[in-house]
Amino acid sequence: MYYLDLVCYKKGIEMKKNVAIVTIIAQNYGNRLQNFALQKYLQNMGVNVSTIPYNEGDFGVKWNAKYMVNEYILGKKNQAWNRFNKMINWEKNTIGKGDSKLCQKYDYFISGSDQVWNPLFDFNSEREYLTFAKPNQKISYAASIGISYIPDDFKRNFETRLKDFAFISVRETDAAKLVKDIAKRDCTVVLDPTMLLSKDEWEIIAKDAKYKISHPYIIKYFLGKRTNEYEAFIEEKAKKLNAKIIDVLDESGELNMEIGPTEFLNLFLNSEAVFTDSFHGAVFSILFQKPFVVFQRPYQEGFGKMSSRLDTLLQLTGFEEQRVSTIDDIKNINLNCKYDKANEQIEKERIIAKQFLMSALSISE
Repeated sequence: MYYLDLVCYKKGIEMKKNVAIVTIIAQNYGNRLQNFALQKYLQNMGVNVSTIPYNEGDFGVKWNAKYMVNEYILGKKNQAWNRFNKMINWEKNTIGKGDSKLCQKYDYFISGSDQVWNPLFDFNSEREYLTFAKPNQKISYAASIGISYIPDDFKRNFETRLKDFAFISVRETDAAKLVKDIAKRDCTVVLDPTMLLSKDEWEIIAKDAKYKISHPYIIKYFLGKRTNEYEAFIEEKAKKLNAKIIDVLDESGELNMEIGPTEFLNLFLNSEAVFTDSFHGAVFSILFQKPFVVFQRPYQEGFGKMSSRLDTLLQLTGFEEQRVSTIDDIKNINLNCKYDKANEQIEKERIIAKQFLMSALSISE
């Protein structure tokens, strides 16, 4: 390796950077898609990139049991998830067991995206703050806090863990304010990795879906609770569009647990409209230029108010009016979404993201 470095230096050839992604790993559509997107984008930049898997001892018994069920029991039944995860380049070593090997192998570590810094998630730890790495190796890309505050008993850890990062970027404006106020660090607000890839790039992935729907349909994708009024509104819109309602998370419905992230993309790509309370549900509605409505998710104990990332997304793309926070908002919803300004703004933000990553990874044009 050192010989190759010397040869490349003498010939003026820039060596490929070796980068490892440290992110949440879960059987969650947005989580897997953002992981893949960051990997793909970095590869397009000429970077060697892998994702570091979890160490079995990273979590408490309760979360570990849930993770094992999702990854190994449900995963065997649902091969769609396994197929997608094979698209991720996995590092063989884990944090805590192979720290010295990792720090020698990789030039940089990127924490993000997803809610890697949400202090209310008990499975987030020092791992997501890259405490095992050298300061000049630490980068965050679109790291999300998910909520608009840091609990008092966590502020000191938050400040200490971020103070020696070489480069920090976050996904929402509230997170940037928290990093500035508590850790006294300036940071850049950047696009979620899924938005770094174009509609055409996502369509290529979506076409590989093993499960597709031939009849007209609308998407219903809710991670939180929904009211009877919301349900009635969605049913009314489905009738007007002469489309069936496909509930992505309804295991007993038409989908019958046959979809992984690839099929998820295909569902959004070919839908007539989308109704969701999910951040990534809104993201792919926008990327695929669909009529969509975003519903305010009710407060859930233990998770806090998690609307800051949607606030940033909808403000950025100019779709604040597509949000339903109260029953009265339903009356003003228009499904005739215009995408010219949103597309233009996304392109501008992609330039900002690229500049941030090139600077953080010491990559020249």
